[in-house]
Amino acid sequence: MDASFGIACGLTGSVCWGLLDSCATLASRRVGTLVTSTGMQVAALIPLVVLCVVTGQPIPTAGPLVAQALCMGLISAVGYLLTYEAFRLGPIAVVSPVIAAYGGLSVVLAILLLGELVRPLQACGVVAATIGIALSAVVLDPQWRRSHPVGRGVPFAVGAFVIWAVTVVGFATPIRELGWLPTLTISRSASTVALLFVGAASLVKSRLAKHRHPAGDMIVGGSTARVPSDLPVRNDGSIYAPRRGWLVPVDRTAVILIVTMGWLDVLGFSVWSVGLAATAAWLVGITGSLGPIVTVTFGLVVLGERLRPNQWLGVGGILAGIILIAAA
Repeated sequence: MDASFGIACGLTGSVCWGLLDSCATLASRRVGTLVTSTGMQVAALIPLVVLCVVTGQPIPTAGPLVAQALCMGLISAVGYLLTYEAFRLGPIAVVSPVIAAYGGLSVVLAILLLGELVRPLQACGVVAATIGIALSAVVLDPQWRRSHPVGRGVPFAVGAFVIWAVTVVGFATPIRELGWLPTLTISRSASTVALLFVGAASLVKSRLAKHRHPAGDMIVGGSTARVPSDLPVRNDGSIYAPRRGWLVPVDRTAVILIVTMGWLDVLGFSVWSVGLAATAAWLVGITGSLGPIVTVTFGLVVLGERLRPNQWLGVGGILAGIILIAAA
C-alpha cells in the first residue's frame, strides 16, 4: 500500500473539486441550486458512460455491492444539493473549508467501520486540519455567546460535510470490489435520476403556483408587485421570464460553467477512486478534502471576500495538517 500514491490521488482530486466548487458558486448564483446540481450530474454522467463503452467495462446490475453503490448515489444527490446551496449563500471562503471537514470525519468512520489504522503523526495532522476547518467557520467574539457562524451557508455546509464523510466510507468497498468506473457510473446514474425527479417535481410545483397566482397584486420580496398571468412563479417568489416558448431562458455562461463542473467532477472522482482502490480510505479522504485551498483563494481574489484572523488561523491549521499527513 503506497501512501504517497494515495496522497497524490487525493490532492489531484482536491484541485479538481476546488476548481469545480468555484464554478459551482458562480453557476448556482446565476441559475439556482437545483439547476446547477442536476445539470452537473448530467454533464458528468455522459463521459462516464462513454468511458464504459470505449473500455468495454461491464456494469453489474444486481447484488449487494450494486445496491450499496446506488444508495451512495442517492446520498450523494443530497450532498450536492446541500453543497451548492452553501456555495450560493456563501461566503465561499468559509463554507468550502467547513465542507472539507468531511475528511476528518471520514478518518473516524474508516477507523470505526473499516478497521483501518492511523499513524500517530498522521492522527495529529487530521486533528490539526479538522480544528483549522472548525476555526474558519465561525466569527469569534470576546463574549463567547456572541460567536456565530460566518454566513447563512454554514448550516448547509455542515450537513454536506456529514454526507461526504459517509460517502467516503460507503464507496470504499464497492470501488475495491467492482472497480471505480462501474461504481461511479452506477452511483452517478442514481443521483442523476433522483435530481431529475426532484427537478420535475419542482417544475410541476412552479406551474401550479402560476395558476394559484393569476395576474394581479402579489407580495414579492416584501413588496407588492404586479405579476403577469403568463409568467410562472419560482419557489423563492421570483418569476421566470420565458423567451420563444422556453420555460427557462438559456444562460450560456451557466451552461459552460455546469459542463465544466461535470468534467472536473469526473476527473477528480476518477483519480480519487483509483487512489481509494489502492490505499487507505482515510488517507485519500483527508487529502481529497483539501480543495478549499483553491476555493478560498478564488473567494479572496475573484469575489473579494475577506477572512477574519481566526479564519486565517484555520487555513493555517489545514495546511499544517497536510504537511503532517504527507510527512508520516
